Amino acid sequence: MMHLVALPLALVLLFAHLKTYSPRFYGVGRVVFLIVYLLGLAGFLYGFSGPELYGLHIQLAELAYKLIAPILLILLAMPLVLKKDLPANPLQ
Repeated sequence: MMHLVALPLALVLLFAHLKTYSPRFYGVGRVVFLIVYLLGLAGFLYGFSGPELYGLHIQLAELAYKLIAPILLILLAMPLVLKKDLPANPLQ
């Protein structure tokens, strides 16, 4: 369950920087993470659709939230990592 607490905090910090320094990636990131969260929810609900799918709802939700979301977080952070001369605080 830690990914449900830590990931949104990391996203808030990442999106604060992206909005300031890469507005194009900020818009893309918002849409992509909304899709990931909706796919995780859809996978969770799909696992409840039949008795033969018992336990699949947890695996599908974990696939979205524990594997795909952190990878996307890293990919969205790469433009900031590769950019030079960024201040540590996006409000400066």
